[in-house]
Amino acid sequence: MKKKKIQEKKEPLFSKKRTLTYMIGGFIILIMVASALNMNEEEEEKYDYHGLKFLKSEQGFWVAYKDNQQITLSYSPEDLESIEIPENVQMMSYSQKMYISTDDIKTNARAMDYFKKKIGITELKPYACTEDKPGCEELPIKTCEDATQEQAVVIFKKAEETKISYKANCLTMEGASENLIKATDKIYFSLIGI
Repeated sequence: MKKKKIQEKKEPLFSKKRTLTYMIGGFIILIMVASALNMNEEEEEKYDYHGLKFLKSEQGFWVAYKDNQQITLSYSPEDLESIEIPENVQMMSYSQKMYISTDDIKTNARAMDYFKKKIGITELKPYACTEDKPGCEELPIKTCEDATQEQAVVIFKKAEETKISYKANCLTMEGASENLIKATDKIYFSLIGI
């Protein structure tokens, strides 16, 4: 018996099916390379404010330099322009001690922590409450009536509208938690002379 030779059909190198597969693969690789290059070329977010050039960092903070001092904000200076602060708020920086008090410790805790880190005062006392409420059992009660020339009181109030007032060494900041952080950035601007 003769052996039959089985002949395999060879596909041409560039058959329609194979060519299509190569083209799709090449197209996907091109898209990946182009998007990687585009990520590196993204334009930085910038904002000029009173002669300072703020750049948005990779962590989301806004950073500028003034006289070799780094200024870091959580919000863009543009976001802070609508917040008005009293001119005499800089007087607070002369206090030797400061209490941070609130009407709602849970809601305002993040804003109070941010204020504590951002504003450098010689001696910052523990948190306080404006009245005896649940969550305030272990905290002192401090209101504007407790403010003296040596001891400032900062009060954080939960409110719909953002408002800042300063009278007799008592700073009152009203608003939602995020807006209180914006207000802190604005006060920080004032305290460093911007």
